[in-house]
Amino acid sequence: MKMKKVLAGILGAVMTISAIPAVMAEDDDVILHYDFESEITEGVNYGATIKNGYAYFDGEDDYIHMPDNVVSGEEDVTFVINVRPDMNGANQFTFTVGTGQNNYLFFNTNNPEGKARAAITNVGHWQEYAVTADAIGRGSWASVAVVMDGKSMKLYVNGEIASETTSEVIASGLGDTNRNYLAKSQYSADSYFKGYIDDF
Repeated sequence: MKMKKVLAGILGAVMTISAIPAVMAEDDDVILHYDFESEITEGVNYGATIKNGYAYFDGEDDYIHMPDNVVSGEEDVTFVINVRPDMNGANQFTFTVGTGQNNYLFFNTNNPEGKARAAITNVGHWQEYAVTADAIGRGSWASVAVVMDGKSMKLYVNGEIASETTSEVIASGLGDTNRNYLAKSQYSADSYFKGYIDDF
C-alpha cells in the first residue's frame, strides 16, 4: 500500500515505518508539517505557546488555523500527530479538517464513550465513519496516525493498528476545506483541546 500524500512529517520514536508502511515513504509528498521548533509560517496561530519543539494549548481559546484546502483533491492522505492531553475531559479534538458541522474529518483523544476516535463525514455527525482506540489519558504521550487510503480508514496508536473500517467518504470528498484546525472542533459547543502537540 502506498500513500500519495502525507499530512505531517515525523512519526516519533515509537512509530516505525514497518508498523505503518504507508506513512512517510521516501517518495511521498508532505503537504504540511509543523515541528514547532519555531513559530509556524503556514496558517495562523491563535494563542498556542510554541517553544522547545512543541505547541501547548490552554483549553480555553488557543488553536491553530491551518491553511485552506490541505486535503483538496487527495484520495489518499495520512495524518500523523504526537500528542499529550492535559485533561481528561471528553471531546478533546486534536485536529480537524472540513468546512463546518456537516463536512469534516477529525481525531479526538477522548470521546464521551471513553475512546480515542477519528471520523469522517460529508453529511453530519449522524453518519460518521469512525475508527477508535483506548482513550489517551491525561499526561500520556501517544503517536497517532489516521490513514485514509481511498475508502479504507485506519487508526494507529504507538505503531499498532487500533481499528479499521470502510468509509463511503474519501478525503477528497470533503472538497475545498477552509476550517482546518489544531486543538479546535468544527462544533462551537465542543471544548478546545488542552495539552501538548510536539509534532504534526
